[in-house]
Amino acid sequence: MRRLFLSISVIALGATALASTTQPVRAQGMLGMQPGYDWTGAYAGLGVSQGRADYRYTPAPEFWPNGSGAGFGGLIGYSWQQADRVYGVEAHFSAHRIRGSSATGMGLVETDMRTLASIRGRAGIARNRTLFFATAGPAITNVRHTAVDAGLRDSQTVAGVMIGLGVEHALLSGWHLRGELEHYNFGNGDFDTGNPGAFPDVRIRANVIRLSAVFRF
Repeated sequence: MRRLFLSISVIALGATALASTTQPVRAQGMLGMQPGYDWTGAYAGLGVSQGRADYRYTPAPEFWPNGSGAGFGGLIGYSWQQADRVYGVEAHFSAHRIRGSSATGMGLVETDMRTLASIRGRAGIARNRTLFFATAGPAITNVRHTAVDAGLRDSQTVAGVMIGLGVEHALLSGWHLRGELEHYNFGNGDFDTGNPGAFPDVRIRANVIRLSAVFRF
């Protein structure tokens, strides 16, 4: 988690430095210069991410190792701007291999969070070409649990919610660079892994840092 917060802080500081080189929207308008950046419109993007999955199964925690790994995905959305306030809605999908493994008395056990998808609202404050925002919405993921030596596996799709913070900066020719820190809460899931009722109420969480290239149409 410390690395995730450090990374998003570096992104935010860099975008703030870029924003400080531009004039405020109102000042530009008063001087008769080109108006400030308009965040209204549709956009799409591609991104890479690094994440960590956290599981809690109190009766036998060694059977549910936490995992980490990278992902790749896309997004599409639309924004509206009123003064310096920006609102919008987005859809995200990414494929991940957030994997963990542990040795148990019954052999090797693996966890694998394979996908993340969400539909989220977004609200933020624009500082000309830089947008600071918060985001939240429903989310789903697919988690696979495998008892490797026994050859047993169970895969479940579970639903939950996500919240996040981010910063986005407009570059040139419609391209933007965006950094986000996301937290996912998927509640508890039940996994059989070859034995009905073997792993009830497994708590599932994830934290993801995402860097995206976004194009506004």
